[in-house]
Amino acid sequence: MKIVYIAGAYSSNTINGVFDNVIKARKTAIKYFRKGYGFICPHTNSIFMDGLGGLNDADQWYKMDLELIKRLKPTMVMMKGWKKSRGARAEHELAKQLKLKILYEN
Repeated sequence: MKIVYIAGAYSSNTINGVFDNVIKARKTAIKYFRKGYGFICPHTNSIFMDGLGGLNDADQWYKMDLELIKRLKPTMVMMKGWKKSRGARAEHELAKQLKLKILYEN
């Protein structure tokens, strides 16, 4: 089974914005699941776990997500608006370095 990694914004200025981003990522993951892919969706993997890592919480989450990409080498799915997300930009850069297949959502 092919695996996709769903990359896009998680963070927002409001809790409702975070929730909206998670729902968008979930819908994208379901779309690919229905096409026969397994998926890694970090949005749903760590929903509302913010604050567990201490002062550099976001950096710790990014580090974990990048390690998943390195080890699993999935096809990357870049959600609409991914360029606005620091984490998604880092995931995209790593995918390019690893020469992974990258799909861009409209």
